[in-house]
Amino acid sequence: MEIFNHRAESCGIAITMTAVPCGRDYSITLSGGDVPHIGATAIAVPRESLDNSKYPLEGKKNSASASVICVTGHKEDELARGVALKLCTKWQVNCVVSAGIHLTKIEAHTFEIVENIVDTLVHTFNEWVTLQMENVVLVDERNQTIGTMDKWRAHKEGHLHRAFSVLVFNEKNELLLQRRSATKYHTPLLWTNTCCSHPRVDENVMDAAHRRLREEMGFDCDITPLFEFLYKVEFEPGLFEHEYDHVFIGKYEGEVPFDPSEVDSVRWIDLVKLKGEVQNHPENFTYWFKHLLENGFDQIQAAIS
Repeated sequence: MEIFNHRAESCGIAITMTAVPCGRDYSITLSGGDVPHIGATAIAVPRESLDNSKYPLEGKKNSASASVICVTGHKEDELARGVALKLCTKWQVNCVVSAGIHLTKIEAHTFEIVENIVDTLVHTFNEWVTLQMENVVLVDERNQTIGTMDKWRAHKEGHLHRAFSVLVFNEKNELLLQRRSATKYHTPLLWTNTCCSHPRVDENVMDAAHRRLREEMGFDCDITPLFEFLYKVEFEPGLFEHEYDHVFIGKYEGEVPFDPSEVDSVRWIDLVKLKGEVQNHPENFTYWFKHLLENGFDQIQAAIS
């Protein structure tokens, strides 16, 4: 049984979210601050979706109901109720959320900071759940399919799986980089190539690359295969990237209306300048992107010349 445990911090306030699966349901704890305690507990249960004929464009919607037990004078009831309703509505499972965040120094905007941290943790948790629901394609070192596995287990156990990386350049031959969202379950806020991900089961790799360009970056463009490489790295204790990576290259001019839940920010950069940044500050870049540049720099440069 996998247990979700993640910590987020802002303005000197740190909060930890722990989630324990109980069958299909979840027991969740939000903790932080100066004194360990439980200020409130919320229990949320799914409600049957209704098709309201008055709002035909909205159609059926998932919903949930929540009850809260709160210690008098504690404001955690708002946090516990909010998280329980969000997660119960999204996943349609029962959720029990206990919140205990005691802060000695309280200012007018402190609770807003806490809410923002909790929102970040909820985004990260949702991605974690999605990882366990989605499958990747397992391959051997010749890129032959040998099976499928849920994404979370593949990354926990380091199984070789199929992946792709997209490099998009503009007319100035500058590469479009993205900085990964703070809510990513691994390597948050690191710079990397334009987009990268895994093809779904029975999905063509190029089709998957086009799909993720649209989903992450908000645009699509013509892309062509450039090269392939294989790598393995333990990027965090107990998490591995072990991928057979297909690299695509493309050209694009225009706005980049990226999805902020996937991408923190973007920028265009000259390849030579990028190489210098990676050499001087490798800690700011994802491992697979550094490996891609180190082993394919000449091929990339030749392709855009």
